[in-house]
Amino acid sequence: MHKNISSKYTKYVISTFLSFGTNFTLTIILHEVFWLSEEISFAIGIICTFLLNFVLLKFYIFDAANSSLKKQFITYSSYAIGFRVSEYFVFLLFHSLLNFDYQIVAMIALSVSTVIKFFTYKYIFEEHRK
Repeated sequence: MHKNISSKYTKYVISTFLSFGTNFTLTIILHEVFWLSEEISFAIGIICTFLLNFVLLKFYIFDAANSSLKKQFITYSSYAIGFRVSEYFVFLLFHSLLNFDYQIVAMIALSVSTVIKFFTYKYIFEEHRK
């Protein structure tokens, strides 16, 4: 069992880097290249990463392809939306209200929530399907 969790956590870490990179890079490109506001750029990055994460969690990390797509997507969406809304409010608080650099705030907001997500998603894709 320990090896199983370790293997899944390793996949999760790899996927997290991919997701983090996607969100962070999209935020910067959309703002710096396409001149969208920092807030809109970060929101678009969150939405794209939301969909990417579901696919990675279901089919790569937890290998839950045989489980109900609809049920898992609804459950995942509920938790993921909560995480993403929290990340966005943290971003708005520290960037828009307290004037911290948007790149640093994006990095910290995404990093902090990542720690909690593994166990939450483990429940959704493994425990919840039993």
